[in-house]
Amino acid sequence: MIEGIFCLYFWWTRGIFCVVEARGDKNCRGQSELLIPARSLAVLAAVSSDKDVYEMGLTGKSIVFWNGTLLFSARLMEGKYPNTGALLTNFQGEYSVNLAAEALESAISSVSVMGAEGFRVALSFGEHELHVSAETAQGRAAIPVKALVLNAPDRTFYYNYKILLKYLRLVSGNVTLDFDANGLLAIRTGGTQYIQSPLRAPNQAAGQSQNAA
Repeated sequence: MIEGIFCLYFWWTRGIFCVVEARGDKNCRGQSELLIPARSLAVLAAVSSDKDVYEMGLTGKSIVFWNGTLLFSARLMEGKYPNTGALLTNFQGEYSVNLAAEALESAISSVSVMGAEGFRVALSFGEHELHVSAETAQGRAAIPVKALVLNAPDRTFYYNYKILLKYLRLVSGNVTLDFDANGLLAIRTGGTQYIQSPLRAPNQAAGQSQNAA
């Protein structure tokens, strides 16, 4: 838990982005907004336990976390960034799924053995299941995950599995997956909200690459 802090950070790689919002103690009156490298927070999470409570301080261009025994410092990000706050505020989910984060992480990890250049994981919707699959020239793998599915679309959405796994490995228990009409994915659990953009379907991506060549 982070006390007295509002954090917003993002990854932007090869046109793929994801955003994570983490809010601190609800009783805190602080209104700070900071951009912190996701890698730094991942390191902090790796050396912390669930019961840790951190105080925050600013020292010039760095942010310091202190829990009484551990002092951790990370540099703040500089420059101009996308208006991620507006993205989080304006996100409109049309489809919703509730499931266990561990089950989804396990399914994605299993189908990722099909990984190849340009590999993407596919999420499709059943009556009481979320279907996780991957298909490459080497074959196809598919695993159903038990879920409470609301307003399921009649289409499949595709995502960068490596980035999605990075977040799922940090959470546990039931999570809610919300999708907008175009497949923009929001995962909500506790005090965090995660957003990741979808990818084009494999045949669409291959067709565009050939046209560009």
